[in-house]
Amino acid sequence: MQKELSTEKVIKISKDGVANEFNTNAKLNELNIYLLTHTKALNADIEYDLDFDTQFIPCEKTDSKKAYKMEKERTTSPPF
Repeated sequence: MQKELSTEKVIKISKDGVANEFNTNAKLNELNIYLLTHTKALNADIEYDLDFDTQFIPCEKTDSKKAYKMEKERTTSPPF
């Protein structure tokens, strides 16, 4: 099911030469806005700027890339 919801990623290269990967899913964005306005968490008469950030989760995948701080993911589990 997750593959059905996936969209093509866009890669943008920064001035420093860092490749940033973006993925925008218009259908899921519309669903989020609908649910937020329908539940009155947002007011449909007001404009909002929404910013969704991802969280860096260390993993032990062999094909993992460097994180945004240019560090490989930890190979040990966090202490919690």
